Formats: sequence, C-alpha cells, structure tokens
Amino acid sequence: MDSASESVRLKKEIEGLTKAIQSKEKQLSNNTFRERAPADILGKMESTLAEQRIELQKLNDRLSGLGN
Repeated sequence: MDSASESVRLKKEIEGLTKAIQSKEKQLSNNTFRERAPADILGKMESTLAEQRIELQKLNDRLSGLGN
C-alpha cells in the first residue's frame, strides 16, 4: 500500500476514533449519567476510553511516521 492511501486510511480511522472518544468523554462527564449508571458499566466505559486514547496515539504516531 502506498503512503498516500495509507495516510487517507489512517486519517479516516483517527476521525472515527476521535468521535467515539468525544462521545464517551461527554457521557462520562455527565453527573446524572454517572449517578444512574451501574458501576460496572462506568468501569467498562472508562477502560474502553483509555484503550481508545492509546490506539488514537498509535494511529497519530503512524501518520506522523508517514511524513504527513
């Protein structure tokens, strides 16, 4: 795969992941949601959010490595 198409693919993946992260951050910052949601659900969301942030960093690093 050439670097131009890889760059486009990474940017699209980064965009989707960024939206997912923003959505979870918004939910988790809502006090009413936090008060009503079961603790195991909150834990899973926080864990997923942490994993998504790591994945986003990896994707950004790969994109930077392509010289874009």
